[in-house]
Amino acid sequence: MEEMGIVRNEPAGEAHRRAWASLIGVDAEKDQLAAWATLVLRSASVDRTSTAINYLALIAGPPGTGKTTLARNLGGVLSEVVGAAVRVIEFAAHDIMSGEHGRTQRQAHNVLTEVIPELAGSDFCVLVIDEVEALAMRREAVSLEANPVDVHRTTDAVITALDVLADRCANVVTVATTNFPDLVDAALSSRADIVLNVPLPNETAISDILRSTLRAWATEFAELGALAADPGIDNVAAALFNGQLDARQTRKFILEVLSSDITLAADPNSLRLSYLEKAAAARGGAS
Repeated sequence: MEEMGIVRNEPAGEAHRRAWASLIGVDAEKDQLAAWATLVLRSASVDRTSTAINYLALIAGPPGTGKTTLARNLGGVLSEVVGAAVRVIEFAAHDIMSGEHGRTQRQAHNVLTEVIPELAGSDFCVLVIDEVEALAMRREAVSLEANPVDVHRTTDAVITALDVLADRCANVVTVATTNFPDLVDAALSSRADIVLNVPLPNETAISDILRSTLRAWATEFAELGALAADPGIDNVAAALFNGQLDARQTRKFILEVLSSDITLAADPNSLRLSYLEKAAAARGGAS
């Protein structure tokens, strides 16, 4: 199954719920995505043509903002809301790209219309398509270096296959992500029931992410728990906001500071607010 681009096939469980809860600063996006999936999965008998339901959501935004984490872990909260098992399947679009004429579109169509329905069975299912622009590139943006015929055919094949999947499997919701919304073909974007744009975190979100990260470190290095409660973390967040850090970079910031000095690495409990402030000022000034 790996050669078909399926990189994840698992029942949603506690790990998915923890990952969903760990997403900070995207509460509105989480609520809308969960509400949409709950609604459409309860609408199997509703006429798709009259309602324009396509069982498709598109999540766009800069790298590191939590798009893939949202998509991959929707099943955790969804299983609680619908009170039933939910399967999570991830299709890595780039894994089936081929230079052989026609192969990419055949593989994409087969995965979406044959493989996914078989894997999902009768369970509710969240299908994640990461980097969807690799399969459904905006046709007007095709460069002269690419084969425009293959790009057109692949995009057509994917859009047709998603329509077929929606017709056949009302138990499957598809969540596609992209870092480059301008490269996603308009025919796919227009089919999406909802389009969520996930922004870089604001100051409040950065502060909350820093505190959450420090509390996570505190499970091993207890004194970092007290640092997480220091009001000065808000000043660190303000400096990092000026540096336009994404959510992933914000979490890695604590790791970067701790690993910047052998003394700190040997004793993370010795981390002080002043170290974070100095590093944050450097990151903010670098922007």
